Amino acid sequence: MTNQEEWVDPRFRNSDTCFFAEIIQKLVKKQETFISKFFSPIAITQAPHLYDQMFKFFEGQFQETWLRQRLAQYEHVYISLAGGTPACNMALLFHLFAQTGDKCIPLYPIQGKVSAYPMQISQQLKRQENLRLLYQFLERHDYSSMTFLLKEQLNESTLAQLSQCAVARLNFDFSQGLELLAKLQRE
Repeated sequence: MTNQEEWVDPRFRNSDTCFFAEIIQKLVKKQETFISKFFSPIAITQAPHLYDQMFKFFEGQFQETWLRQRLAQYEHVYISLAGGTPACNMALLFHLFAQTGDKCIPLYPIQGKVSAYPMQISQQLKRQENLRLLYQFLERHDYSSMTFLLKEQLNESTLAQLSQCAVARLNFDFSQGLELLAKLQRE
């Protein structure tokens, strides 16, 4: 929620969401659900439209031990990218993804639809990061790391086997390399 400093222009302070957060908090606590035990709004007192300030703000929030421990408990962590400022949404998504990886599922409501749309941003970011790492490993001839990344993260078993051949070649284990190549040919 936003609750900007008193010196901020009243036109901007009037759009602060602290009042809505208080209402939501009261409604959630009345229901005594699982969420009500953990719901605690966090006030953003800086200008919510400034990207650098929001990145620093959310970086600070995600360094809190209690938040990291809480996020680690869940199989999925959902984030709504509706409303708020683009700076807040981007900073929150960035730091949540950095903290939770694949568990981060951004949701975006589509006008006229009953349910929100789960966006694929997290998977796309992770795939791009994996590809960047893959290129680094290739440039350094680190075929063992490539093998792991291809097999475990990118589900590219054929390329992982080729990478294993390169590992064998670098280790002068030519019989192992030929065996792996023969196995690939049979598949």
